[in-house]
Amino acid sequence: MNVRCYTLDFTLESQHVKEVVSSLFHTVLLHRTFGKISYKKESTYSIGSLGFRDNDCSRIDFTYCSVNHAELASDIDKQVSQFHSELRGSVNAGSTRNGTIALEFYEKKKARWPFAAEFFTWERWEVKVELVSATSTAEQQRRQEVIGSELAEKIFYVTQMINKSDYVPKTPDIANDIGNVYHTKYQDIHPFLFRIKHWLTDSPVNHYTCGVQLMKLLNKYIDYKNGNGRMTFIPEEGEDLWHVYNLIAAGDVVRCTTLRKVVTESSTGSTNAQRVKTNLTIEVESISYDVEAMSLALKGRNVEENQYVKMGAYHTLSLELQRKFTLTKENWDAIALERVEEACDSGKTADLAAVVLQEGLAHVCLVRQSMTITKAKIELPIPRKRRGSCTNHDKAMLRFFDTVGNAMIRHLDFSVVKCVLVASPGFVKDKLMEHVLSTERSEFKTLQENKSIFVFCHSSSGHKHAVSEVLSDPNITARLSDTKAAGEVRALGEFYTMLKNEPARAFYGPAQCLAASEQEAIDTLMVTDSLFRSTDLAERKKYVQLVEDVKGYGGTVHIFSSLHTSGEKLALLSGVAALLRFPMPELEDLAVDSDSDSD
Repeated sequence: MNVRCYTLDFTLESQHVKEVVSSLFHTVLLHRTFGKISYKKESTYSIGSLGFRDNDCSRIDFTYCSVNHAELASDIDKQVSQFHSELRGSVNAGSTRNGTIALEFYEKKKARWPFAAEFFTWERWEVKVELVSATSTAEQQRRQEVIGSELAEKIFYVTQMINKSDYVPKTPDIANDIGNVYHTKYQDIHPFLFRIKHWLTDSPVNHYTCGVQLMKLLNKYIDYKNGNGRMTFIPEEGEDLWHVYNLIAAGDVVRCTTLRKVVTESSTGSTNAQRVKTNLTIEVESISYDVEAMSLALKGRNVEENQYVKMGAYHTLSLELQRKFTLTKENWDAIALERVEEACDSGKTADLAAVVLQEGLAHVCLVRQSMTITKAKIELPIPRKRRGSCTNHDKAMLRFFDTVGNAMIRHLDFSVVKCVLVASPGFVKDKLMEHVLSTERSEFKTLQENKSIFVFCHSSSGHKHAVSEVLSDPNITARLSDTKAAGEVRALGEFYTMLKNEPARAFYGPAQCLAASEQEAIDTLMVTDSLFRSTDLAERKKYVQLVEDVKGYGGTVHIFSSLHTSGEKLALLSGVAALLRFPMPELEDLAVDSDSDSD
């Protein structure tokens, strides 16, 4: 499920715990509760009014709103009191002083007999508490004032996050299914299904942070004996669609919501055409991916009975951001499962941007783990310097720097990006940053506030391929050692060095790499993801087996994205290359034989 996890951290005295947690949970529930839902007929229902009330905190100078419902308030108070009691008891016993209480919203999915219903969490609010004790009355009063203002700040954050247009389960079409989405135990109100959990921890909380973690895998069922199964996803960003493009192959079955044009004919012979929304399941025959539009089109035949589409009829499904789909494969191999893990692990995303420039040319790029995305390309004519006068040149350069600075502000989200590489030949980068970081330029305030994340480095030009050159710099890779892109560029650089100095330990091409793997000689294998999208099943299985064999005897495997600059370079070397543990000069003869065969 698309689990949004919001974390709110507090350092509190014991007397403030209940009121702080209650105010937060009641605020969330106020936005996650409807009045009584009454069904008139299928797909037609009405929602009653919802009462609310103001609650004054007795120990904090704060007032919050909650749903005016005694039973709901009692349930919340019971859970919060139990958490407070256990946390206070652990402190008295000399144990941990830290605890977490979480409010989770979930959805119930009916399963076929004899399986039990499944529960999927779609939102979680965690409140992490570290208990402290005031040493004086003055300190106690100061803490009380700080908590009031801090709580107001966090409540404001809650209202901002909860009103975003993210996934929320829709109201069922029939009354019998309402219990799959809403609590039905409360009279006159229908809150979304929720539960409260709490636990004690040993590590202190991180102060004053609010984080969001996204998980895109809704459900997963795989028969590991046969390798077949299905998974359901919601793509959250453009890179997710790239992962999906690499997951789906011809012959796979995909189910998702789509629009279909339906023509109906009346008794008088007149026709009426309308677009209807329906769930369609197709067996994929062809796939196309538009990196600029961030959309994925799948063409195939319908394989399930549908009210609007005949069995076997062709249809094109469009997979887009925030649209749920289910993928069924006959064989979920190791590469596909690794791709799913990579796509669903937000910690593997490289929060990196790069600006490469020269006089009159600049590229603003986002460097992701699977692709380098050009967000802006700036080209401006720059007059040459003339003897005795540089006025026109200097004015043009200032306009160029203004344009680049505005492009960085427009295209870089500094709440996500943790490092910006600025590279150029000569001193162009230094003049750019001196210009935009000048305190006199108020329009670049965002850049000035984040100047600590800018890293200056050298590049030979301002073209996009210079990003790969920058990432291969040892001084840069040391700072970016945890990013996948830097690791791939470093591995490719080592391959070129080895090919120059010890050619008997560096080979590229399928025949050479397969022969080396048979001798368990590969230390590092590099392969592009385009080879795993082959429509030839035997060809795909060959490379999957090669990857599994290399990992099996302790080798390192790098799967390069064909949208990344390093992947483009590897594609020129047949798409597969290897660094060997020991020299194998006999493979050079194999390379000559394979070349002569191809001729």
